[in-house]
Order: sequence, then C-alpha cells, then structure tokens
Amino acid sequence: MLCVDVVRALLEKGDVEVNAADEQGWSALIHSITNGQNEIIRVLLDSRRIDVNLCDVYGQTALHIEAEAVNKNAVIAEWLIDSGALLDIDDRDGMTPFLRAIEAHNFPVARCLIERGCNAYARSNDGRSCLHIAAQHHFIDMVLWMIGDLKMNANVLDNNFQVCIGSDIFF
Repeated sequence: MLCVDVVRALLEKGDVEVNAADEQGWSALIHSITNGQNEIIRVLLDSRRIDVNLCDVYGQTALHIEAEAVNKNAVIAEWLIDSGALLDIDDRDGMTPFLRAIEAHNFPVARCLIERGCNAYARSNDGRSCLHIAAQHHFIDMVLWMIGDLKMNANVLDNNFQVCIGSDIFF
C-alpha cells in the first residue's frame, strides 16, 4: 500500500485527528509540503477536514511554508488558497506568505499571491517591505518587477530609515 493510500484509508476511518501537530506545531499538511508529497497534500485538502491556517510555533501557516519552498511553482499555493488559506496572515516576524516568497526568491508563489489579492504593501515587524527584502538579497529581477509591473515606490523607509534603492542594502 502506498503512503497516499494509507492517508486516504485513515481519513475514511473518520476518527483520525488530521490537524494534530508535533512539538514544532507541524501538522501532516505542513510535513507533506516540506517533503514534496503533492498527492498526499491533495488528499488532505480534499478531505475538507484540514485547517490550512493552523500555525506552527513560529506563527507560520502552510502557505508560509509553501512560499519558502524550493520547488518554485505555485500549484500547492493555489490549492491552499482555494482551500481557504489566509493570504495576509503574519508570522511571529510579521512576515506574510508574500514576504516569505520574496525572501525565498519564489517568484511563482509571489506572483500567485499578488494575482489572488494579497497585500503587496505588507511590512515585517522591522518595517521591511517586499522591496527592502528583495533588494537586501540582491534579487534584481524581483525589484524590477515590483517597481515596473506593480508600480511600487522605491523610496519607502524601513524602521531604520533605510530606503530600498540607493542604500547599502542594495549595493
């Protein structure tokens, strides 16, 4: 029996706590995301018993975790959003899934979140905007996308009064 068949059988049994989490607050959904188990993710979401907005000990939801994923595609993010994932929920650092996608240079998820209506102007607890984060990591393609396509202001200040462009952050 494959893992996905085991998960399906457990869900059909009905008395399984699908939102149970380990000591880090990671549920079966988050573990499946980090392990790239797309079939299991689909089965869990289709069960409609999963809390897609359950937070781990860092305040991160499944969408935060997917935004940081190395797979660099938006399929799972789309599934999570379609299943009710909150777009603009902050983790304990004040980072939204969009800001985490920018930090991870996960362009497909960042675009998906924008297309689905996330707040592109969200700020982290230290006042960094998506432009600050992209510039800090030298993600020039993202900076150009934000300034060009999203028409963002490159002169916004963070909590340390740093601008994104033309400061030590970018160069």
